Amino acid sequence: MALMDHWALVKDHFDKADDSMLRGRSDTYAALHYASYILGEMNPPQGCNVLDVGCGDGSTLKAIKEIRPDLKLFGVDISGKLVEIAAEDSEDCIFSVANVFNEVFLAEYSFDIIYSFSFVQYCDLDQLSQVN
Repeated sequence: MALMDHWALVKDHFDKADDSMLRGRSDTYAALHYASYILGEMNPPQGCNVLDVGCGDGSTLKAIKEIRPDLKLFGVDISGKLVEIAAEDSEDCIFSVANVFNEVFLAEYSFDIIYSFSFVQYCDLDQLSQVN
């Protein structure tokens, strides 16, 4: 399958998401748990810019913001529907729709930390080798 076809399938899958697929919207404890784990792993310095690739519904980023309000948080996802949900009630995070492998996204920002909690499983090894 061509890479563009693969990403179209991933996008369609998440654009059809219902509440049962949105991991943090039904379980605030889980979102805070994910956020605590991620913060422990990245140990971000005060006020740095953090990008979540594959941010989904934004629940993890919002939980990170709750724990660390000093951070500047950004999320990118291939699904317009999930980014729309993420942007609801979120004045403190910036969300964008993009495929990080074939689009320029958030070019006006630079990031101190880029992480992904649930993106890698949709990538093949050739794609991952493009990521620096």
